[in-house]
Amino acid sequence: MDSMGFKNQQLWGAVFILIALSIIGINMICRVVDSHKYDDYKYTRGTVVEFITNKTISHYRHRRRYSSSYSIAVEYRPLGYDDTFLVRDENDWYMFYRRGTVLRVYYDKDDPSDAHLANKDWLTGLYLPLEINYYIAPYASLLPTIIGIYLIADYRKAKKLALQNKLKPKKKVKSSKDPDYDPNLHDLARMSNYKRGWVPFWVCGSLFYAFMMFGGIMTIRSVIIDPPKDSTSPIIFAIFIMILAHGMLAGVIASVVYLKNKKKAFIKGFMSDEATEVYGRREEAAEILWKFVSKYMEREPMWSRFKLEYNRDWLETYEEYIMHLKSKPE
Repeated sequence: MDSMGFKNQQLWGAVFILIALSIIGINMICRVVDSHKYDDYKYTRGTVVEFITNKTISHYRHRRRYSSSYSIAVEYRPLGYDDTFLVRDENDWYMFYRRGTVLRVYYDKDDPSDAHLANKDWLTGLYLPLEINYYIAPYASLLPTIIGIYLIADYRKAKKLALQNKLKPKKKVKSSKDPDYDPNLHDLARMSNYKRGWVPFWVCGSLFYAFMMFGGIMTIRSVIIDPPKDSTSPIIFAIFIMILAHGMLAGVIASVVYLKNKKKAFIKGFMSDEATEVYGRREEAAEILWKFVSKYMEREPMWSRFKLEYNRDWLETYEEYIMHLKSKPE
């Protein structure tokens, strides 16, 4: 299996899973470390008594822009005190909290008004600072996890088919360089590439570019309209994702130009071959042959015995599909 083109696929699957595990691992370390953030404080129970949605309106080019933020007020009674205290805090993640929610309040024993909110983490059972959202990292790890599992599962599926000898004989593409190659083994090496194609890459690349550019532009726009205290970090982030977007766009454009040049060279080679003079509609025959060859080459491994170039092997392999374009004998 490894010698047939599947080794790298399983390796990449393991790499993606390792990335996901690293994200989760770092997140777990942060949870444990932050759970000791207020070890020097005393704590008591507090109850959310107010939940407020703060809506702000800003104007940009005669248009209104609405934004929301959420704040909660937690009432608590420090140990040894008869009076209750109130701590207010604002954070986007507080949109999930409502009146009556019980939280842990850490407070300074010398100054009970110096208080910090914490909540029990369902994953670790530790009490973590409420102002930090620890669930972004697990969500971020979902994509590499799915990709890794898919690649490894695809590898196992191909291996199972190989062991069960369920590979159906395929039409052997003529190869003058290696005329005795086994078409079944060759098709097995191509199985890992059956998902590849230029059109999916162009579509996904274009969507990636549009999404990242939209995110970058909206980030910069929000900084201009409603400048935060730290405006440098979001601007740097926006520029970074816009650079990534243009990198993907460059890849899409380069691949389109590459394929276009290959097609021109292929058709030129077809038109220059004496063996193709028998075709009355020669250019149309070249176009049809190009479609079969380019489609076939999309699934070829990186180091292939075949090249995306015209030669008579391609002509002899797919001749049956262009026979109707031959000139009729007089």
